[in-house]
Amino acid sequence: MVDKLVEYGFFPENSTARKALVTLDPYAIRRRALDEEVSPHEFARAVFHLNQRRGFKSNRKTDTKDNESGLMKQTMNELRTRLREENCRTLGEW
Repeated sequence: MVDKLVEYGFFPENSTARKALVTLDPYAIRRRALDEEVSPHEFARAVFHLNQRRGFKSNRKTDTKDNESGLMKQTMNELRTRLREENCRTLGEW
């Protein structure tokens, strides 16, 4: 993925400059990008971070036919309430 980001100009060609991008907070970039334009390097940092954490880990003990029942539904509602209370438009902004 890094090769493609470099090829399309989203990551710098210089490996030292690429390593410096790791110091950028991807959550802060995502929050800022809701209201203003971010640089291609910042955009790529945020996308790369999402890619690294995109996996899904199933917990079969909690998987049920109705996946919105019980604890999961309660937790989702609590999160929605917190997002509303804190005026956050997205999880990234929160």
